[in-house]
Amino acid sequence: MRTVTISLLPLLLVITTFCFGFCNGNANVLCIESEREALLKFKNDLIDPSNKLSSWVEGGDCCEWIGVVCHNLTGHVHKLHLAAPSSPPSDDASLAEMEDYERSKLGGKINPSLLELKHLSILDLSNNNFSTQIPQFQGEIPHSLGNLSKLHYLDLRGDNWWPKDLEAKSLQWVSVLFSLQYLDLSHVDLSEATDWLQVTFKHPSLLELHLSDCDLADDSSPISVNSSKSLAVLDLSWNFNYLSSIPMSIFSLHGLVSIDLASSSLKGPIPDYFGNISFLEVLDLSFNKFNSSIPDSLYSLNHLRFLSLSFNYLVGKISSAIGNLSSLIRLDLSYNMLEGRLPTSLEDLCNLKEVNLSYNKIDQDISEILHSLSRCSLNCLESLNLGINHLSGLLPDKLGQFKNLAYLSLAQNNISGPIPMSIGELSCLKSIDVSENQLNGTFPPRVVSETYFSNLTRLTTLLASGNMLRFEPNSSWVPSFQCETIELHRWHLGPKFPQWLKFQKKLSGLDISHAGISDVIPTWFLNISAQFKYVNLSSNQLIGEIPYMNVRETLDLSSNRLTGPLPRVFPTLEDLILSNNSFLGFLSEFVCNSSEQRWMRILDIDTNILSGEIPDCWNHWQQQ
Repeated sequence: MRTVTISLLPLLLVITTFCFGFCNGNANVLCIESEREALLKFKNDLIDPSNKLSSWVEGGDCCEWIGVVCHNLTGHVHKLHLAAPSSPPSDDASLAEMEDYERSKLGGKINPSLLELKHLSILDLSNNNFSTQIPQFQGEIPHSLGNLSKLHYLDLRGDNWWPKDLEAKSLQWVSVLFSLQYLDLSHVDLSEATDWLQVTFKHPSLLELHLSDCDLADDSSPISVNSSKSLAVLDLSWNFNYLSSIPMSIFSLHGLVSIDLASSSLKGPIPDYFGNISFLEVLDLSFNKFNSSIPDSLYSLNHLRFLSLSFNYLVGKISSAIGNLSSLIRLDLSYNMLEGRLPTSLEDLCNLKEVNLSYNKIDQDISEILHSLSRCSLNCLESLNLGINHLSGLLPDKLGQFKNLAYLSLAQNNISGPIPMSIGELSCLKSIDVSENQLNGTFPPRVVSETYFSNLTRLTTLLASGNMLRFEPNSSWVPSFQCETIELHRWHLGPKFPQWLKFQKKLSGLDISHAGISDVIPTWFLNISAQFKYVNLSSNQLIGEIPYMNVRETLDLSSNRLTGPLPRVFPTLEDLILSNNSFLGFLSEFVCNSSEQRWMRILDIDTNILSGEIPDCWNHWQQQ
């Protein structure tokens, strides 16, 4: 037995090594030489500022190169992932981060050597800066692209933040990619590709098509589409001022589950034909010019999960038939002219997570709406926006029962009375906007202690300006939340400067104007001012001197009792309002120093005790 065991050990090691090589992706697979050479030719025509393709070297194993995936068994290159980041850094990003973002994009030309990768199934070159036509290959275009007969995923979408770098004058080359299932040419210039509809809608295997922001032109030629066509996802959004009407052939694609026609300058009534696409789950018709009522056919789409008709000119009432949309998760009818009362059938929408009906003419008691929503979606609702309507009445105590509510906006209505105590039970609440209503009393009734906010640990946005509310927490209160934006204009927060702001480490926007504060601006606030994008402390009774205030974009200290020299400000400041104070000093010194701030739009220093005339450097600054 011992002899047999020893003799089998080398064989077992060989078998184990063999299996390990094939079961671990590219680990021991060597790429095929002809495909390595094709990739190197492709690289040679690229501009690679970040040296992303540094691993692509002569003689190397291309299966180990960044962005390249080889088949486990054959070694053929079958995936190429070279997409750039899909969106730029945030507004807070540093200059270095913005430069890194730009450097991450590939440029140059797409070399036709890619056609030699005959086993390629996924090609993702999206969000780069290629300056070529698609495809700018030598020879007969359909014949050349036929080499990629196994391709089933093609993503060449451009970067939405830059002008279109790619164009195609025809899409006939798509018709010979017989295995293609996913195609994204968004932000590619297809203004001359008048065959886009004929090619894509008749493609035998295409499941998902994205042609957003492609300058698509109307295709008036008749097209007969088999109702069994496989296309499931269709995105023709942001073809602004090019599509004048919805291609009728869309309504023959009964297998569609997602349609996006947002911002395509479509007008007139919403067609009834959408009701023919019975399995539709996503419908986005926002940012168009539809001017009808909501057609009954839309209310029959009981598989619909997402419906957006926002930013149109829709009129009339919302029908009680909306209760048929039992699968609805997100409903956005904002920025229309819908009026009247909301139907009680809202109580049948048990899966609702997001509701946006803002900027309409809904005239109803807020408690009735919340009652309908609470019947079925009480534990689902995460976002509710009813701002800028004609709502009235009192906020019910039931508001605190929406345990998953994270975003609430009731701004610019006629809601009155106090904010209910139960709002403190909304432990998931991140943003609340009840500004510009008729709310009164304290927040909530009676003076609040620090314990009231103990459950609002996720709050990041507090917008409640324009209400006559009084807030007097204990002077030692440390909030349980970290807000990014706080706007409490016309609240009574004084007479002392709110010490609890000291603990808001993420705060970038603050408005506590007209808040009854009669105090000096504390040193700790001056020291953290660099974290703010905007600060509005106007119309208080602030006193003392301010040596500096490093707010990045907008600073309003007007209508206070501030004295001393004009404060030093941050170089990026755009709007500076210091009027109606008692600042003093030489105007020329301040203006000429500020003239180095190239982006300043507004400088208001009226009604102060300043001496000297406006110097020449002011005119130079204005010309900049």
